[in-house]
Amino acid sequence: MNYFDDPLFLRQLIMDHYEHPHNKREEPDYPHKQVSTDSCIDDLTIQARIKDGVVEDVAFIGTACTIATASTSMMTDLLIGKTVTEAQAIITEYNKMIHLKDYDESLLEGQLPLKMLEDKLIEFIVPP
Repeated sequence: MNYFDDPLFLRQLIMDHYEHPHNKREEPDYPHKQVSTDSCIDDLTIQARIKDGVVEDVAFIGTACTIATASTSMMTDLLIGKTVTEAQAIITEYNKMIHLKDYDESLLEGQLPLKMLEDKLIEFIVPP
């Protein structure tokens, strides 16, 4: 059985990233960017250490809803170790996905939970 075909497993994975987010810690010496939304409680500060064109570490602090916290946690895992160019391409495709535009799934490296987040966003924006 492929666990990624099981919606309950994917929901639990999202909840695990929300309840125990990866890389949620403050790194005050890293360059940072604050991101927030007017329509939700999301207010995050993303911090990254880049050396020789490679993302060595990513951290975040702040408050956000379940989906934003889980996707930020997953994204930090995905970006660590990537070149800045690769990271920018991944972020661009992720932004296309969450805005319901065509995107290159291969750049999200099979992050099926991110795909599930897209499905949840569609349900939220366009209720059944």
